[in-house]
Amino acid sequence: MMFLPGLPSIAIGVNLMRRVIASLFLLAFSTLPVSAADPYGDLIRQDEPTAWWRFNGESGAQLSDSSANGLHAVRKGNVGLGIDGPQPSGYPDFQPMNTAASFPRGKNYLAVQDPGDNSALDFSNGDGLTIEAWVKLDEKIGNSYPYILGKGRTNNPGTSPKNQNYALRLASQNGMAAISFLFVDSVVDPDGTAIGDNGHRWTSTSGVPEDGFWHHVAVTYHFGEAKSLKGYIDGKPVEGVWDKGGETTNEPIVDNDELWIGLSMGGNSTLGGSLDEVALYRKVLSPDRIEKHAHIDIAGSLF
Repeated sequence: MMFLPGLPSIAIGVNLMRRVIASLFLLAFSTLPVSAADPYGDLIRQDEPTAWWRFNGESGAQLSDSSANGLHAVRKGNVGLGIDGPQPSGYPDFQPMNTAASFPRGKNYLAVQDPGDNSALDFSNGDGLTIEAWVKLDEKIGNSYPYILGKGRTNNPGTSPKNQNYALRLASQNGMAAISFLFVDSVVDPDGTAIGDNGHRWTSTSGVPEDGFWHHVAVTYHFGEAKSLKGYIDGKPVEGVWDKGGETTNEPIVDNDELWIGLSMGGNSTLGGSLDEVALYRKVLSPDRIEKHAHIDIAGSLF
């Protein structure tokens, strides 16, 4: 047998190289990004929203609808993205780098096209409705009705100025930011431009804290059931009154006008704050489910 000097050292070198390559391979896979846990998203998915705008990590002109219905929103004006949204530890169900959208005063909003007749955005008697959002107010809302979400009343060409299909807003009441639900019924007088007795407005007797923290707001309603309206702030039921038009069993007006987020009436009633996790459902969520959506752990910012 011929002895080749240096062969054992070559073999050792090859084996060492193999170990190094294997270690680097394992290290590369161990450092690949792993999808972060998303407890809040999991909660919402369980309730199957009809439309759901999350704003997390998005940029560009179109913001995705995270439901299965493709109701994407288009940015109009100066809607800010990438701002800090609800995050742990104060909002333990959210991801650490969760982001939201800001709606400064002015003609700044998101527009969602109605796909057409009998769409997922159209409601009539017998239909349940839930609208929810996280909202942050950095200043007093003033003497106004800043919009969170509303369908109709956009003042778009060819539409009625009083075609409010439904809306979740805030309302300046006794120095606080109450939550306000508004819709116009289908027997509205076609003459004139003002919403009269056919506009039905419910206003809470409690307000969203205007403290610079994130707060959860929601309303549920069963169209055609006069006494079914419920309002919530930070997951807690709040009292309210039908202070315009009264409660009714009349059907809501339905048309193909757009749904807007953060604005109404062609440029008036801008939110002047920030929103996150705006969702619309074709059903009435239970008080228990809404409470689960509004998990807050912030001392000194309690509703």
